[in-house]
Amino acid sequence: MEHFDLVVASDILIYVKQYSNLIKTLKQLCLRGSIVWLSNRRRINTEKLFLEMCSEEGLSTQEIGPKVFEIKLI
Repeated sequence: MEHFDLVVASDILIYVKQYSNLIKTLKQLCLRGSIVWLSNRRRINTEKLFLEMCSEEGLSTQEIGPKVFEIKLI
């Protein structure tokens, strides 16, 4: 599988039940030091849950703008 240095994603936090699979996919796509930029401009506010799940899976998370987040594999 190919790995990426940067993944840009927008409005992908629709299905809460699939967050664990989404995190697994991001971890497969990224190597240590890779960055994911995630924008969640939808009106649903589920990014807090997703970011908590990312942290539990060993990913670093930081809000870099209004509803824009940086996620890193550490």
